[in-house]
Amino acid sequence: MISNKVSQYFDLWANMYSPFLNENAFHMQIISREILKRLPKTLGLNIVDLGIGGGRLILALGNRYNSYIGLDISNEQMALAKRRADVYGLNLCLIESDLENGIPLGNEFLDAIVSN
Repeated sequence: MISNKVSQYFDLWANMYSPFLNENAFHMQIISREILKRLPKTLGLNIVDLGIGGGRLILALGNRYNSYIGLDISNEQMALAKRRADVYGLNLCLIESDLENGIPLGNEFLDAIVSN
């Protein structure tokens, strides 16, 4: 199955990819600024990150929102995202998903969806 190969690929790259996950890098500052312009300014929202990878985007968004839900096909990438989110005290729930059949959440959990 293709999704298994994709998962294995990103699992292998998780540790090699992590040194490049700098949420303070110039391009991430631009991306997060543009996303923040489009997200509601209401606190207490639940943000879903499709393809969370190492969590760079949610770290750039920081503690502005109540919680983050990260979906990814790679367990290793999600483990990296969780470790990084814990350092910053972010409330992060992770769900393994290849998104082939849609987002495995009900609408009641989604206030905004981001992806990078």
